[in-house]
Formats: sequence, structure tokens, C-alpha cells
Amino acid sequence: MFGPSGRDFFHIPDAELDGDGLIEVGVIPLRDNVLYPNMISPMSVTRAHEIAAIEAAQRANQTLIAVAQVEASLTDPRPEELYSVGTEIAPGRVIRLPDDTLNMLVQGRRRVQIVEVMSEKPFLRVRARPAVEGNSAPDETDALVRAALNLFQRCVELNPYLPEEASIYATNVNEPGWLADLIASIMPLALEERQTLLETFDVAERLRQVGLILGQEIQVLELEDRIEMQAQEAVDSSQREAFLREKIRAIQSELGESDFFQQEIDDLREKIAAARMPDEVHAKTMKELSRLAMTPPMSPEVGIIHTYLEWLIELPWWRTSEDNLDIAHAAEVLDSEHYGLPKAKERILEHIAVRQLAPEGMRTPILCFVGPPGTGKTSLGESIAKALGREFVRVSLGGVRDEAEIRGHRRTYIGALPGRIIQTMRRVTTTNPVFMMDEIDKLGVDFRGDPAAALLEVLDPEQNHAYADHYLDAPYDLSQVLFITTANQLDPIPPALRDRLEVIEFPGYTEDEKRAIARQFLVPRQLAQHGLEESGLAFDDQTILLVIREYTYEAGVRNLEREIANVCRKTARRLAEGKGVPRVTPRRPAQAVGTAARAAAHPGERAGRGRRGDRRRLDRRRRRPHGGRGEPDARQGRAIDNRAAWRGDARERPGRHDLHARQCGTLGHRAAGLRGARRARSHPRRRDPQRRPQRRHHDLCGADLCVHGAQGAAQAGDDGRDHAARARAAGGRHPREAAHGVPRRHPVDHHSGPQRERPGRDPARGHRRHGSDAGGAHGPGA
Repeated sequence: MFGPSGRDFFHIPDAELDGDGLIEVGVIPLRDNVLYPNMISPMSVTRAHEIAAIEAAQRANQTLIAVAQVEASLTDPRPEELYSVGTEIAPGRVIRLPDDTLNMLVQGRRRVQIVEVMSEKPFLRVRARPAVEGNSAPDETDALVRAALNLFQRCVELNPYLPEEASIYATNVNEPGWLADLIASIMPLALEERQTLLETFDVAERLRQVGLILGQEIQVLELEDRIEMQAQEAVDSSQREAFLREKIRAIQSELGESDFFQQEIDDLREKIAAARMPDEVHAKTMKELSRLAMTPPMSPEVGIIHTYLEWLIELPWWRTSEDNLDIAHAAEVLDSEHYGLPKAKERILEHIAVRQLAPEGMRTPILCFVGPPGTGKTSLGESIAKALGREFVRVSLGGVRDEAEIRGHRRTYIGALPGRIIQTMRRVTTTNPVFMMDEIDKLGVDFRGDPAAALLEVLDPEQNHAYADHYLDAPYDLSQVLFITTANQLDPIPPALRDRLEVIEFPGYTEDEKRAIARQFLVPRQLAQHGLEESGLAFDDQTILLVIREYTYEAGVRNLEREIANVCRKTARRLAEGKGVPRVTPRRPAQAVGTAARAAAHPGERAGRGRRGDRRRLDRRRRRPHGGRGEPDARQGRAIDNRAAWRGDARERPGRHDLHARQCGTLGHRAAGLRGARRARSHPRRRDPQRRPQRRHHDLCGADLCVHGAQGAAQAGDDGRDHAARARAAGGRHPREAAHGVPRRHPVDHHSGPQRERPGRDPARGHRRHGSDAGGAHGPGA
């Protein structure tokens, strides 16, 4: 202790100002530290000039100036190597240690700025000016104080190294500048940040800087706290799991039970023995089981080895289904579920016959059904499985591009699985299923390999008895599997793969075959699916033939079934609405096939009216040797109108009827337009491509199918010729025109231009001249 009385720093007055407002005191350089006003801090002094400065201040009862060094490594810093702003301090009680180091408490008084150096020996003595702190608006200062307090309290909560008393002490500080200095002295800041806050004389600005520093510190502390919590949870979980496992072992030991992990290994050993694997596969499985037993239960390898063993155990190695080799039964099953296809059925029956005579000497064939879509390739495979009494599985190969989907992945990859062949065999649980591979002609090829090349081993009877999947890495016998592939074309199949297939072609069905299939299979199935078995809905052969000829154009029967389903849906709707079941006949095609758009747009039309008009025109064209667009049909001995193929399409566009009705307006105009359409057909050069749809509409619908004419005919119960007679009785005017006083108008063709007389034509054939001998608006040719 220095000084005669050992006075504390509380009794040391501030340095007195001279005439220039400056003070002259000694300087103590500080290493990595900054002292703030109103703070009491410990200080350790070891250098001789610092000790000399403290002894002089103690004797004179004066204050000192503590200034931080720019470089903390300097032993004897010069004045220019110190910061210009420091803090006036009052030294308190001093304790000398045996190594001549002085420890003491100092009190910060006020900020000072060094102006002039007075001397450097025996210690640094300077003249400094006390700083004047600026004050901002009270409201702004209060807001900054509250924000700083809240942030500082949050920091104290997150930082375990900050005492809780610091938050309490900061709350009791009533001066804004003092609060900023307190927070800066407590927070772990860098020397530059501390010096910056010391050199900030404006209180509001100092509080803002403190708030920014606290915000950044809170973000770091929250992130650190979150990471620490996650790490602690992981450690606690592992420790808790280890503790529980040890407890379970102790409990099992007391109860005389074995370890759970050991019990699982024992279960796997029993399953391996029951699987009756081949010797090579059994040896590999037991080796993997030994690895599993030596692996720690917490190792990731446990799950991988366990999954591999489960795949080996659950594959069918010896379980087979007994074949039904009764040829009569197989023929009955195939005929009951499929119509026609004699070649495919004969090949299956031959296979059954050979299996009866030589059950062990024949290799299972690899069949390939090739034909258009909808000809029954896949469904025939199901029937074959049913006839043989085997399980049936199906895999679609369309769009497969990765070779690993066929041969599987190596076990070195994360999430590796066997290929589709082994996955399907595990699902079927027998070694001799009927295995259908659909769309073999749609396999893809890219950088991941060639799936068609991977199938060469699967579909080769000489190799598939030892099929090697990449995941299993063990041979598997596929020789008892009856593989059936399907394709629409043979060209996309590679020649090497095609050479291993026994191709059976599925030709398209004939008209009679389609009719028989619809009568025996399609109609009953659709009636059952739509709940119409008891409704009385029936399809006769002529109706089915109409649908086949005019509404479907395919080699198979899928579209035929769709059209039949269309009829069933519309009938179901009528039943749901409380209406009766319509009679399905060829005279009512709109109701039979479902092209009800025209009927819905024109509810006044009588069903089949347009069909009779078509037949009359067709009969007239038949009487002409080269009339219309008909072609001779050798089978039927009659002409078939090429437009029949799209007649249903025209009926689905009711807007053309409305357009024609607006253009014609009366029956006389419609008759004239019809004659113009016929004239355009007789002279193809006069056709107008832009108006061809309207003329086609005239050809299809006829005069009695236009909107107003058809409705009038339906209401009066007459056809177009009765309308003509009524027109003549009314004085050459249409009954509607006579009733409303509308003058008779000359027939005009809105579609083919002015009517021209064509020499050499028979007026009785429907091309009448204009004038009094025209026979009215609706003559026989209309």
C-alpha cells in the first residue's frame, strides 16, 4: 500500500482544469483493455514507468489517464503508438506481489482526449481535454435505452458466462451514457469495438452501436444454443438407449431370457433352415448370418445384412404349384373365356400333352404373343394360368430403360434392391408361375444399359436355370417358370432376343368373330358392371353388327366394348331418371350407340327418321350404275356408302343443323339446297371447299332431317312427300307460309349458286327445272 494514510480512490478529486480547459496528468498504457467512465476495474501493472506514474499519483493524491495501446505486443510504447482518447482514472489501494507486480482497483471518472505530450521520463505525462458528451431528444434516448436493456437481458439469458446480477445492475442505471458504458464493459468485445464506443461522445449514437452489437451477439448465441441443444439431445438419446439396453439385458438375465438381438439371429437361423435353399446359396446365407452376429447392434451394417437375409429367405426355392394336365379341362377353360385364337390354344394344349408324356424331359417354352391391341393377349395368359392351375403374375416392360430394373442393383449402393424378376418371384411364392411380360417391344435403351440384353438370360431356357441377379449374387432357378411375352410388333425387338421367343401371331378379329365375342362376353360383362342384368336391355345381332361396321374400326374389340358400355351408361341414366329402357335396334342408332348429341339438341325429331331418308338416297344411288360414292361389296353384293363411316360423327355436331335451318328458313329453300348439293356431287369441279361441310350435311340428313322440317314431320306424322302435297293444296305455298301470310318465295340454292338447266338429265331422277313444272318444293328427288 502506498501513501501515508492509504486513502481509497473515492477521496481522490478530479484533476483541475487550467486556463485552457486542460488537465496535466500521467499516462498508463493498457494492453488489450479499455477502461470506461464510472466503472471500477482491477488493474495489474508490471512495467517500471507505469509503477513510477502510480507512485507519483499516490503521493500527490492525483488522477491518471489510462489509454489503450494500438499494438498490444509493444513493451515500451511511444506516444504516437497510443490511442488519442482515454479515460481519467483514480487509483485505489495497491498491493505489491513478490514478483514486483502491482495489483490495484481503479475508478473511471471521465473521457479525455490527449492534446499534448509534456514529458516521457520517468513516465509519460500529457495534457488532455475532458470530453463533453452530447444529448439527443429525450424520447429517442428513452427508446434506445429500453431496447438496449431488453437486448442485454436476452444476452444474459443466453450467455452462461454473464452473471445474472449484471442485468439487475444495468436495470438500476438511470443515465443513458453510463448504461452504454456498462454494457460495453461487460460484453466480450474486441479492442477496436471497445475503443470505438469510448471515442463516441454522443450518447444516442453510442446506444445505437451498443444495440447493434447486442443484436449480433444474440444471433450468435441463439445459433450456438440450438447447436448445443441438438448435440445434447443426440448424446442424451444414445446414452438413454444404451442405458435402457443394459437395463433390458439385466432384466432378461434375471428372468432367464436371452438377448433380443441374439433371439433375432436365432429366428433367422431357423428360417434359413426352413427355406431349404440350394447348397451354394445356403453356404452364402450362413456366412452373412455369421457377419450379422459379430456386428454391433448399433452399426448401420446390421440393417443392410438383415434385409439381404430376408430376401434370400422369402424367395421361393422349392415351393411349386401342382399342374392340372387335363387337356379337356384346359380346352374348356380356354374356350369359355376366349373366342377364336385357335393357334394359341392349340399350342397350349400341345404343351400340356407333352408334359403328360415327359414331365421332366421338356424345357418350358418362351412364348411371344404378337398382335394388335385389344386382341386378348394378356387375358389369354390369365386363362392359361387358370387352365394349368398355376399362379399368374404380370410385369409391364413398357418404358423400362435401366438395366438395373431387370438385373437389380449391387449391394454396395444405398437402397439397393433386386430386379423386377426376383421381386415378382418373391411376391408369387412359387417357382413355377405363369409369368406375363407385357409390351416387350417397348423397351428403351440409354446410358444406363440395355434392358433387352438383360432379358437374354431370363428368356433363354439354356441359361435361366442359374439366373444371377446383381443384388442376390447367387444363382436362382427360373427354368420352371412359363414365360409369356406380348408385343404389338416384332420389328422393335432385337434379333438376339427375338431368336429366343416362340412367336404366336394374334390376327385381328373378323366381323363374325367380333359379333360372337360381343354376344358371349362383352355384352354380359357390361350389363353386369352397369347393374343392368335385370333391366331387360338386350342387343340383337343386327345392332351389334351396326356398331361394328359404322362405329368401330379396329383389329381388336376394345372400342366395341366401349361403345356397348356407352349404351349401358345411357340406359342406366334413363333408369335413374325414372324413364323406361329403350329398345336397342339398328333403326335407333343414336340411342343404340350413344351418339345422342343430335337427339339432345333436337328433341322433336322422331328416332330413325334421318336413317330412312339415308336409305332412300342410298337406294337411288344403287339404281344408278356409278352414282354417289358407293363401292361394290363382294361379300354383301351391294354398294356401301363411304360416308357411313363418319355418319355418326356428323350426327354428333348438331350445330350444323341449326346453321342450315337459319340459312334455308323454309322447306322450299332446303329442297333447293339439297338439289344444289346433288348437282355439286354430279360435277366435282363445281364444289366449293369452304362449303363442303354444309353440303355433306345435306347429303347425310336429307330434307326431312332439317330442324324445322323434321319437327314438323314428327308433329304431323308425315314425311317429306306429305308436306309437298299439303303445299300444293295450299296454293303452291308451304302450310306454315300459308298460315302466316308469307308470300311464296322462289327456291334458291344457298350452297351451289344459281340453278342451271342441265341437258340430258331425266327430270324424274330428281333434277327438276324451275317453273311451274318443278313439282313443288319437295318433289320425289328431295
